[in-house]
Amino acid sequence: MKKYAGISAIFALAAASALSGQTVGGNNNTGLDYNGDITNNFKDITLPTAAGKGGAVAGGNYAEDKATGNVNGSIVNNFENVTAWAGMGGNYGYTSWNAGNASPGDVTGNVTNTLANVNFAEFYGGNSLSSIVSGSPDAGSVLGKITTTLVSGTITGDLRGSSYPAGGNVRDYGDGEIEINILGGEVKGEVMITAALRA
Repeated sequence: MKKYAGISAIFALAAASALSGQTVGGNNNTGLDYNGDITNNFKDITLPTAAGKGGAVAGGNYAEDKATGNVNGSIVNNFENVTAWAGMGGNYGYTSWNAGNASPGDVTGNVTNTLANVNFAEFYGGNSLSSIVSGSPDAGSVLGKITTTLVSGTITGDLRGSSYPAGGNVRDYGDGEIEINILGGEVKGEVMITAALRA
């Protein structure tokens, strides 16, 4: 085992198979806060694997062209037989061309991600931003421990334990303790505790 170190659920989601669109454990495109622990069982899901909002699986809140809400509680994500462009443990904000700000909110609580028989292009344990082309949004914080365990499967790009800020004028907030465990499978890109800024 390689180790990179730096609840009970009141809500459970059994994700069904899908061919397009986002799969979200918290609020979907509302920008509202979620109070309470979340347990997501993402199973047998097939989404687009090319970069873009259509292939996102998010454990927290999801928002397009607006700020995501905060999650006040721990998030537990179980990914099993999931194929998608990207997986995120926390919140996910997507901004389309010249549409303004979309910033993930904070997750106050631990985030635990378990990946079994997955096929992701990218995986981010904390909050994520994508396609930021205007404004100056921030990547949110996970104020607790982020633990990601790859059991089996393939990540063709990078596995990041922390937030993923993409685009200009985005900064990565601190996330607290981060742990990545690789029990099996393959990461073809880099394994990183924190994310690097990308313009």
